[in-house]
Amino acid sequence: MLKNPQTSWNASSIGAAVASLLLTVGCSTVSAPEEGRYDDLLGTWEGAVHTPVGDLPVAFYISEAGEGLSCVLDSPNQSNVTIPCGDITVSDSVVRIVLPRVDASYRATLEADQLRGEWTQAGLNFHLQLSRLH
Repeated sequence: MLKNPQTSWNASSIGAAVASLLLTVGCSTVSAPEEGRYDDLLGTWEGAVHTPVGDLPVAFYISEAGEGLSCVLDSPNQSNVTIPCGDITVSDSVVRIVLPRVDASYRATLEADQLRGEWTQAGLNFHLQLSRLH
């Protein structure tokens, strides 16, 4: 792990790495043990990954899938590619979406219609706040 990414990565290479890694993501669901437990997460969530070379807009679409949740990610600046998400876990108000194919995850706290957290990819952390669209 790099102790100081700025010494080994420049802003352009970090942004390019994040942008290219977002293009290939795996998918799965999480089971909902209680009916209605995840209602606050369902819907469209938009925001931007804040990188050193600028913001990368993203949108998560979280829906019910059988007895659990399913999620896809759109990256409009990357040819509006729709990417299946990985595992979704929820504990109290903390949401975690794992994206194993790109060594990435999103961990956030649900606060009303906001998910506030960190996008982690290739050992680097980037702020990502998502707002639910109505």
